[in-house]
Amino acid sequence: QLRAEQEAAREAERRAAERARANAERLKYEAADEIEDEAEDISEEKSAGLLPFLGGIFKRKEKEPRRSSSSYEYEDEEEDYDDFEESYDRRARRSTRRSGRSGNGMNVAIRIAALIALLALLAVIGYLVVGEINKCSAAAKSPTGTTKLPVIEPSPKEDGFYYVTVYAKEGKTLVYESSDGKRWESTVDSSNCAIFNVPESRLMSTEPVEGDIYVATPTVYVKNDDGTETLVEGMPSVMLKVPALEITYDCPDNMVSEDGVVQISGRIVYIGTDLTIGGEKVTINQDGTFATEIVYEDTGDYTIDVEGRLPGYQIYRHSFNVTVERATPSIPLVQLPWEYGDISYSQRVKSTVDTVEVRGMVPVGSTLTASCSSSNASLTAPTVGDDGSFSFNAKLAYPGDYTILLTCTTESGQVSEREMHIQRAPDWSSYIQGALPMNFASFAYESKQGYNIRGTVTEILQEGDYYLAVLTLEDGNELIIEYHNHYGTAGQIVIGKEYKGLYGRPMGLNADGKPQAYIWFVEDN
Repeated sequence: QLRAEQEAAREAERRAAERARANAERLKYEAADEIEDEAEDISEEKSAGLLPFLGGIFKRKEKEPRRSSSSYEYEDEEEDYDDFEESYDRRARRSTRRSGRSGNGMNVAIRIAALIALLALLAVIGYLVVGEINKCSAAAKSPTGTTKLPVIEPSPKEDGFYYVTVYAKEGKTLVYESSDGKRWESTVDSSNCAIFNVPESRLMSTEPVEGDIYVATPTVYVKNDDGTETLVEGMPSVMLKVPALEITYDCPDNMVSEDGVVQISGRIVYIGTDLTIGGEKVTINQDGTFATEIVYEDTGDYTIDVEGRLPGYQIYRHSFNVTVERATPSIPLVQLPWEYGDISYSQRVKSTVDTVEVRGMVPVGSTLTASCSSSNASLTAPTVGDDGSFSFNAKLAYPGDYTILLTCTTESGQVSEREMHIQRAPDWSSYIQGALPMNFASFAYESKQGYNIRGTVTEILQEGDYYLAVLTLEDGNELIIEYHNHYGTAGQIVIGKEYKGLYGRPMGLNADGKPQAYIWFVEDN
C-alpha cells in the first residue's frame, strides 16, 4: 500500500509538471498573439488616419487575467487537450482576422489611388478644354484672327535681309511699315501667314544711335473692312549691329600751340554727317574734307570734343588734348585802322605836312581820351560816332616819332589803354641827299644823322603796330631795324629780301646790347 501511495504521488507530480509546461506554453502563445494584435491595430489606425498613435494604445482591448500555475487543480489529460485545442482555435481565428484586415487595407489603398488618378485625369482634360476655349476667344478678338505669334529671322537667301512672318486668317490684308515710313501690303493666302522680306536698312533707326546695338521691332497693321488699320501687337524684336562713322584727321590727338591757335582738319566718308568740333558746327566739303580753327586767349590745357551724327549710324565721339603755351592777345578795345583794313589815314611820310589825322574804332557807347608826353605834339579831343568810330588831329611841331596814349572806357565801365605811334617824317629828298654811307660802329650811339643802310632781312621779330627785324649787313654784321609802315605809300619789309635803299638813323644799343636803327624810308630795288 505504501508503494502504491508513492507511485500515486509520483504520478501526481508528473501530471502537475505536465500541466505546468502546458500552461506556460499557452501563456507564451497568448502573449505573442496579443502583441501582434496590438501592432496590427496601431498600424491600421495610423495608415487610415483614424486615431493617433497614443489613442490606439489606450483603446487596446482588455486581456483576461492570467492564472498562475498554482491556481490550476490537478485534472486529467483530456482537460489539458481541451485547453490546447481552445488556444489553437483562438490563434486560428486571429490569423483569419488578420488576413481579412490585410486584404481590406489593400482594397482601400487601391480604391484611393484609383480615385486620385481619376481626379488628375479630369483636371488635365478640364485644363485643355478651358485652354482651347480661351484660344478660340483670343483668336476671335485678335485683329489677325489667330493667336499664333509673329516671327522674325534672318533671310536664308540674302545677307542683310530678314523674314518677318505674320500669321493671320486667310483673306486678311497685312501692311508692313518700315522704319523710314515706306509701306507695302500682302494678302494672306491658304497658308494663313504673310512673309515680308525686309532689308536691314528698313529696320534700322532713322535717328543717330547711341551704342553699337539697335533693337528693332517691325511695325505691321491689319486692314479692317472699313478701311481703318489695327496695329498687330506682340511683334518680336531683333538686335541689329549699328555701323560706325569713320573720320580721319590730319593732326595728332595731343597738340601744343605756342600762339593759341589750333587747327583741326580731316576727311569723312559721309558728307551728310552733322559734324561739330569744339561745340561749333563744321562745314563738310563735297570731297569729304573739313577744316576748322579754334583760338585760345589764355595759356593752359584744353580738350576739344568732336561729335558726328548721321541717321542709322553710331554717334561718333572723339577728343583732342591741347596745351597752349603762349596765348594770342585778345582783340583790343581800341582798334587802329590797319587792324581792320584802313591804311589811308596818314599819307604824310613824303610831305612836310605837320598835322596828322588819327582814326580808329572802339566799342559802341565808349568814350575815348588821347594824350602825348611830348610837348611838340598838340592833340584835339577825340570824337566817337554812334558806330564806335573815332578821330582826332595831332599837330606835330618837328619831324619825329611820337607815342600817343589812348584810353577807352566802355559803357560797362571797363577801361583799356593802348599806345600808338604817329610820325612826322623829315623831308624825303633832303633826307636822301644828306644820308651817309653805312658805318656799323656809328649805330652804337643814338643820333639824328641819316644813313643809307644795305643788307638782307633774315628774321622778323615783331609785327603789329610796327616791324622789328634782323638785317644782316653786307659785311656780315647784324642790325636790328624798327620800321613803321602803316600808311598808304609805305614800303614792305619781307624776310629774305635784300635791300639797298633803307634810310634811317641810329638808336643806340637795345636791351640785348645790339645796335638798332630807326628806318624812315624804304626804297624797293
